[in-house]
Amino acid sequence: MNLRRFFRLPYVLIVLAILGPAFLLPQVMRSNRQPTPPPAAPPAAAPFVSYIAGTGTVESSSVNLNISAPVSGIVTQMSVQAGQHVRRGQLLFRLDSREAGAELLRRRAAVEVSRSAVAAAEANALEAQDQFQRVRDIGDTRVVSVEERRHRELTALAADKRLESARADLRAAEENARAQAITVSRLDVVAPIDAEVLQVNVREGELASTLAGVRVPVVLGNTERLHVRVEIDENIAWRFVPSSKARGFLRGNKDLATDLQYVRLEPLLVGKTSLTGGATERVDTRVLQVIYAFDQSTLRAYPGMLLDVFIETPALAGAPSKAGAAPMGAAAAAQTPPNGPR
Repeated sequence: MNLRRFFRLPYVLIVLAILGPAFLLPQVMRSNRQPTPPPAAPPAAAPFVSYIAGTGTVESSSVNLNISAPVSGIVTQMSVQAGQHVRRGQLLFRLDSREAGAELLRRRAAVEVSRSAVAAAEANALEAQDQFQRVRDIGDTRVVSVEERRHRELTALAADKRLESARADLRAAEENARAQAITVSRLDVVAPIDAEVLQVNVREGELASTLAGVRVPVVLGNTERLHVRVEIDENIAWRFVPSSKARGFLRGNKDLATDLQYVRLEPLLVGKTSLTGGATERVDTRVLQVIYAFDQSTLRAYPGMLLDVFIETPALAGAPSKAGAAPMGAAAAAQTPPNGPR
């Protein structure tokens, strides 16, 4: 009897090895299952019967200005901070000007050297002219020979030419000094317009680079009036009618909305900017960009926010029951009611 139990034991172990994972695996999967995320905010409903839709980005009325450094250099002074209002010509930041300042001093010294050379050339020219004047009207060859008179004339002429050359060198030295002074002044970067500082990306002691892809030191924009740049997919851009009614809904909250006023159209279609925010990233989709404005008292928004924008269009005769959904977050879409446009 004991021998039978002994020989049956391997079979029991094999059955447990096969059936054990089948019972344990569901429990392990349930323990590792991630909690279900809360549902996303419901999309906004279109306020028009016939419409096209697109994604709008809030920007300043002046367009966001990327203020870059004229040359790469160390920032020695940052005079503004984000949120500050600046006037045109006000200093934003200053780059290290020691090397450029030293070159300016050298060129100004060269100007003084050139001025001394001009003074010496003027003295030589006066002396040579005086020597020639003494013998010019003497006709007696026994007093002054023809060769001597000719020699003094040529000497005076050469002295005049050297004076002209010295004056030209002085003008060139002055222009070089003036150009270097402009170079030094460019290291003080000032605001080109009255605006608000939207972003500051460098601090004192950091390098402000001019390389492509590097974030600019300061971003400015006129926020007294905000615009919305709406991107409409090229496949439905032909349905857009300027000055049509438009309404924008704040992304993530369909209850925050405002009417939009048409400002202008940028007729050249461009590649849609990738949503990763890269300045040079492009995708295959091309979009038509339309600029709208809105009353800030009706919607509190900041540059960079996204809006879901619906633009009214004329109803299409014989249109299908559904021209396409308007997914929130897509570049653009068009949609008509389930029963077709009325």
